[in-house]
Amino acid sequence: MAYVTSSEVIARLGGTAAATTLTTETGDTPDTDLIDQWIAEAEARVQQAIRARTTATITQADYPQTWALARGCVFDMVCYRARSRRPPVPKDVADVNTRAIEWLDRLVEGKIDLPDTALNEPDLEYGGEEQNAAADRG
Repeated sequence: MAYVTSSEVIARLGGTAAATTLTTETGDTPDTDLIDQWIAEAEARVQQAIRARTTATITQADYPQTWALARGCVFDMVCYRARSRRPPVPKDVADVNTRAIEWLDRLVEGKIDLPDTALNEPDLEYGGEEQNAAADRG
């Protein structure tokens, strides 16, 4: 599940020159392998938090609000990783990273629901009346 691409991260960082400065020690192009690694790590963390609450596959078409929030978390964490390579990290970048991580932690702890309400309803897919993990944690 890809929420963002390296080219989108490069644009979010301010373009090729800015992304190159943040991802390489020398050279004239961004290190897209490093950016892809950061994306994979951030997406894994987001997916882990979502999986703590639901087994549904989160797609833009089926769960647009949850998908958009997951995408935002990935962007925030990846941009923070890039900016943290060249301190100081701008306060706004650090703040959104902190909020993304706090949201994921609260999601796992069952303190908040996923934004698409269908994901928080009882899971009757297997014919049972048991609620899914999201509802059980409430």
